[in-house]
Amino acid sequence: MINEILRSYGETTKKIISFLEVDKDVDELMEKREMILKELDGLKYTSDEKLECYKALELEELDKIFESTIKGNMLKLKEKIKDAQNRKAAYTSYSSNDTQGSLFARKV
Repeated sequence: MINEILRSYGETTKKIISFLEVDKDVDELMEKREMILKELDGLKYTSDEKLECYKALELEELDKIFESTIKGNMLKLKEKIKDAQNRKAAYTSYSSNDTQGSLFARKV
């Protein structure tokens, strides 16, 4: 029972990683993964038994890959946000210079 649930967890995690690599929506898969974890938590096995099966299926490495993929996507998103902020600041700066008028256009 526990092995089946952990295999499902691993498959879902692999799908999430592959979806993240091509920038697809992962909301449904993340919800499914959360449900699997809740189901696993509800089983009447000791944490040592769960950990033993977790390590036997080599899910620890998969979770590390998942974590690094998530962090990489977060960094890309932060860079996009910073670029957008810089563009907005530059646009605001240029547009404010245009509205002030030129010193040489004034009559003395």
